[in-house]
Amino acid sequence: MNRCCSPRRSHSSSGSASSKAGERRLQHIEDRLLSLSSVSRDKIGARADDMIAELRAKLAPFVVDDALSEVVESQALIAMRPPPHPDSVGSGGVLRV
Repeated sequence: MNRCCSPRRSHSSSGSASSKAGERRLQHIEDRLLSLSSVSRDKIGARADDMIAELRAKLAPFVVDDALSEVVESQALIAMRPPPHPDSVGSGGVLRV
């Protein structure tokens, strides 16, 4: 079951940030880890099982009903150009430089 709360958003002149919290199944976290090329089963072989066991042990204090909370945060800077000044646009809408 994937439950998410409403994202928090903050806006500033340098950009905007948002975060979203939800739950992830431990199996999803394991699969995501093994999807990295540097630690895939093809790359590390049987050591992958040891790595997953260590991951489970380290995450055990945070796991409830085989799921753990995950917070994803992102930040973006979005810029827009102002429309061209009417004096800089020639006939046919072509921008004069």
